[in-house]
Amino acid sequence: MKVLPKVDESGKFYEDVEIRGNGIIKGVQEHWSVDSDPAVRGYIVGYPIPEGLYSPRLDVDRLKAEFGLESKDWYDGNDPEIAKTYWVEGLTADEIAELTKPNLTESEQIRHEMAEQNAEMWDFILSSVGGA
Repeated sequence: MKVLPKVDESGKFYEDVEIRGNGIIKGVQEHWSVDSDPAVRGYIVGYPIPEGLYSPRLDVDRLKAEFGLESKDWYDGNDPEIAKTYWVEGLTADEIAELTKPNLTESEQIRHEMAEQNAEMWDFILSSVGGA
């Protein structure tokens, strides 16, 4: 059994899926819905997501541009270094910064707020003394 990434139509990582049998998927394979609507729901990707991405997204637009809109011959994934280039970060730099900012403990948060209040108080005192 092999576990491969599944992405939605826009390329955003959706979930890992278990492939039974020999598990040979080398490229990008369409994943069809099972309900009455035969629309494509996404793709199963035959090469792994590189480490270090917070919200991995397969660059479906690039694959379509390079291999054709309806091609079943999208990159086959034989070269892992090339395969990595088809995965991109799905978050903006600001979203990553927000996600990775350190969380303060309750006591650190209180100390931070007290320091801000002290700074505001001294600004007020110094502006009052300077204006007299």
